[in-house]
Amino acid sequence: MYENATKVMVADSNERHTMESFHFEENGPVAVLAGSGRKVPFVELQRAEAESNYYDELIPSVDLITPHGSSKNIFNLALTKICSAFSKKRKEDNISYNKKRKMAWKITDESTLLFFNGRKALHAVKQSVRRSFKEDNDGDDLISIRFDDNVSLSGILSGENSTHAPHVLHISVDLAHIKEEATRESVLSYVLPYEKECSSPRITHNTTHNTLTLSLPISAVHLVTLFERYKRSREGDVAEGPFLARLAILLIRYSGLCGGDMEKESGWHAAVPPSILHTYTSCYTACDRVSNSIPVECFASPFNATLDHFFSVFPDTDKWFGSLGNFFAASALKQFIDATRVRSDADHKIVHYGLEANPPFDHEVIQACVFQALALLEGESSVALSILLVLPDSTQEIAKKVREPAENSVYCQANRSLPAEECAYVHGAQHQAQTTTGSRKRSRDGDTATVALTAAREDYASQVKLKCPTRLILLQNEKCNAIMTGKDVMQTIQEKWRAFSK
Repeated sequence: MYENATKVMVADSNERHTMESFHFEENGPVAVLAGSGRKVPFVELQRAEAESNYYDELIPSVDLITPHGSSKNIFNLALTKICSAFSKKRKEDNISYNKKRKMAWKITDESTLLFFNGRKALHAVKQSVRRSFKEDNDGDDLISIRFDDNVSLSGILSGENSTHAPHVLHISVDLAHIKEEATRESVLSYVLPYEKECSSPRITHNTTHNTLTLSLPISAVHLVTLFERYKRSREGDVAEGPFLARLAILLIRYSGLCGGDMEKESGWHAAVPPSILHTYTSCYTACDRVSNSIPVECFASPFNATLDHFFSVFPDTDKWFGSLGNFFAASALKQFIDATRVRSDADHKIVHYGLEANPPFDHEVIQACVFQALALLEGESSVALSILLVLPDSTQEIAKKVREPAENSVYCQANRSLPAEECAYVHGAQHQAQTTTGSRKRSRDGDTATVALTAAREDYASQVKLKCPTRLILLQNEKCNAIMTGKDVMQTIQEKWRAFSK
């Protein structure tokens, strides 16, 4: 079905097979093996090859349909809701706990199938865009990328088409461009009704022209910022066709990873507000002993990055919009420091690097982030280096354990817990949101979209408050301690964040 279709092994067998497709039967999910057409229950399958979960060509993947972490979360949520609903009914209308579990697993199976087909549909469109726009050409007749109501890209960039609602990018693909018949059928099964003012992806099928259209929302201010980041990465060489193609692929990648409406819990990564980041970095730039301060976001995306320098999870799609690569690739950060390193001047002033690490609130990712941060501090002594860790202040034992190495480290200069009501974040999907500030025209005095973007990101409608407090840990190496006291920096950040969250 794909060039990189998932290789599986049947239980008690050393034979490798390619999984062609899967569907649900009365007794549960069943895989169809390529070639033989043989049906095998998923419980009897295991992965034959280790591949990254973030690798798009992984689809179809047993990982997406075997009830591991994400599916268990769906199951637990469904079971909780079912038990809650029946607790409100009369005693004689209640059912057994086992029946409730079966109902929850059915919901889990159906949800997982929807997720699988959704990712598969997005993947099919993305691959078509990549084939059509390879080598920076202008595409072909089988692909069309346009904005809602035929709004022009130049009109959005100039501010002529200013609007509070997000624009919608439509990617239309001739179904002849999707070569595999099984893939076409799966994609068509995922077609959703199109809503003009959509806040999440929509896939529609035009039976007259036999085209598939994927519609993805994006706000004007974020589009302007992405265009400016793209232009910098291309050193001013910008053609509209390749830019829209790479923008489409970027939107598809993150929609496939997170999905869902902005108003719902959908896995989008909440971001530290831009004004808080600027407060953190300005503490060091204000110091007379610092000749140059270079701030870096360690966990961002082209959509929610505030600073010029940021790391993100997908180098292949994000590099076009300024990403330095993946934070966990040690060589990427070392190369960046070496490339931007400036020697101290005659006045013996110091170069400062201020890293902000707000990882996804997942125990394994947080643990890896802490180890990476400590390794950087131990290995880099030629520059003043500070790392602000923004973590959930959970009372779970595992949460305490993963942050302990940072808290007990010799580099820890400040460690505080901020109440949830004093820590408003910016929603990770705010590039899809309708804002009250809207976009504004860029003035001719050299102003960029930065002010408009900051206003949109800090718009009240884009703010979210977590249920748990936030743990801030400030790490500094010896050179950084010589120019700034960590407790003073922490106090300034806390006061600014409290004022912002009111």
